Amino acid sequence: MRLTAACLMLVLGVAPGCAWQSPVPVSRSDLAASYLAFERALAAKPPPAERVAGLNQRFDQATIAFFAGQFSRAIAEIDALTESLSPDAASPGRRVGASLKVRLDPPVGLAGAKDAVRAEIAGLYPVPFGDAAALELVVRLRPEHGEPLSAALSLRAASGGLILEDVVLPAPSGGLRAGRYAVEVLTPEGAVLDKGAWYVSTRPLSALRRENEQRLNALRLDEPALVQARTICLARNRLLTDTPSDERSAEYLNDPLRHADDLELEIRALEAGANPYRNRAGETYRVVPGAREIPVRVFATGATVDASAPPAALVIAFHGAGGEERMFMDAYGAGRLRALAQERGFILATPLTEPFLRETGAFDRLLESIRSDYAIDPDRVYVVGHSLGAGVAAQLARQRSGVLAAAACIAGGSGWAAAAATAPSLVVLGELDPIVPPQRVRAEVERAIAGGKPLELRVRRDYGHTLVVGAVLPEVVEWLLARKRGA
Repeated sequence: MRLTAACLMLVLGVAPGCAWQSPVPVSRSDLAASYLAFERALAAKPPPAERVAGLNQRFDQATIAFFAGQFSRAIAEIDALTESLSPDAASPGRRVGASLKVRLDPPVGLAGAKDAVRAEIAGLYPVPFGDAAALELVVRLRPEHGEPLSAALSLRAASGGLILEDVVLPAPSGGLRAGRYAVEVLTPEGAVLDKGAWYVSTRPLSALRRENEQRLNALRLDEPALVQARTICLARNRLLTDTPSDERSAEYLNDPLRHADDLELEIRALEAGANPYRNRAGETYRVVPGAREIPVRVFATGATVDASAPPAALVIAFHGAGGEERMFMDAYGAGRLRALAQERGFILATPLTEPFLRETGAFDRLLESIRSDYAIDPDRVYVVGHSLGAGVAAQLARQRSGVLAAAACIAGGSGWAAAAATAPSLVVLGELDPIVPPQRVRAEVERAIAGGKPLELRVRRDYGHTLVVGAVLPEVVEWLLARKRGA
């Protein structure tokens, strides 16, 4: 479902042009950090039943703000929801600290460098200081080993409540040490707020990327599986950058040091004529080869890829609008689907959704790519999608009914009534969903069921558009895995 800007503003109760904005651009990484923190807090401390409806309604307002381009407002609302899950920890210092974005220069450090590290501190949304005229915080870069780098941050309430400050963190006398540094803000009350990670490399990542690319392009490969493996390795190699993108989760959530070590092993395997992605356990970023490569993350357990194990079930999950391929791995329900893949022993693939809207052969390419590296049971291939991804799942249920065992559509999906055939499909709607109103989808599903289509409809009480995903994934997976193609 698409909402016009005017409709979104009406739901938000604000007029176009009147909303405040952060003094620095709000990026996808800022939104992701806020959302991931909320999902983790929600999973760690589920609210009592009487609070579920209110949390869902407020989160959907944040979602609508996001679609309206009100990114600062969306983050402010999500952060407030996170705080509401642990009200005992609320304080002016913590609220101000939670609103801050920390941007480091250089974005990736170089081991041995003795220059100071500069940190730009910006408020993503205004926060009242309470009774205090100023707050004394600390910005800290804490390495896994050794002494941290830190600098005091004195903040005064600014006009409009928006903050923009710079601090300098002196490097150690012996220079920066290589490794991962936790980026933290310490509040006057003693709270330590996570602001992501910063990495110091022994050499420029851009130089390593160029060397890896030369090694990969020098390989003479004829076997199709190895040709695909090189394509995947080249795509993974492109994630090595000295200036990680704030708009692409494959970069801003990546650990480049560990990634560089993994790439070295993968390139050595290819140089020895072996496929490093064949039956690979754990989570892997890769691409589906083609004229336009499709990014996808694949997760498999060690037991699933054991050579003696029978072919595994495959679940392909499509995220909603505005998301990326990591959504089902890390975000919805704090990565609930990934945990279910671990528990139930199926292979999970989470591609970028948008290519499947415009390319009819994208699904076949994806399936072929995964099957070339994993033993997949042809009778247990499933799709699940949320919102925009639910539309893709419903489309595939109709177009690939002979391939799929079943499909699940959460907060979306359409087109069943007019379809000649469809794979068995479960449709789950949130009772309070303002973005995809359940009444519209329910009417179409009920017509399709009356017409003999193999559909099942469930409406989740007290849930809205997005938080319903994490809540229903266990029952969705149970429903999918109970079905086999042709049964």
